[in-house]
Amino acid sequence: MIFVTVGTYSFDRLIMHIDKLIENGFFSGDNVLCQIGSGEFEPKNCQFFRYDKDLSRYYDDAEFIICHGGTGSTTDCIRKNKKFISVANVELADNHQVEFLNALSKEVGFCWVDDPNNIQLIYDKAKYQKVENNINVIFDDLNCFINGSK
Repeated sequence: MIFVTVGTYSFDRLIMHIDKLIENGFFSGDNVLCQIGSGEFEPKNCQFFRYDKDLSRYYDDAEFIICHGGTGSTTDCIRKNKKFISVANVELADNHQVEFLNALSKEVGFCWVDDPNNIQLIYDKAKYQKVENNINVIFDDLNCFINGSK
């Protein structure tokens, strides 16, 4: 199963593009499940839901994840050793997801895009890329930096 998640916000551009890819047979043979948050667009070519208190079972069941570029979703994929693509939602204020994904991908080495239309360009690479799960070390370093200690 391919799990697509947008978190609590709306990311209609992502869901619309996933729906189009499904319609065109891009994910042939794979079931796709979308978590669409507060989005207005409801996909026609796959199952979807808006919210769930705990998304971890969907992450666990997924063979591949396409997530919005939020901190929680991206780091959950890394912690769970999932094959994934993060997609920055550039419609959010100050483009912070692009900055976050760019910086984290240099440390961890995962695939991300800032335009849903580019998912198919990196999908095969992301399916076979091994992502090093050193996220806890990065968070420890960040906490030391914030607290001013080593």
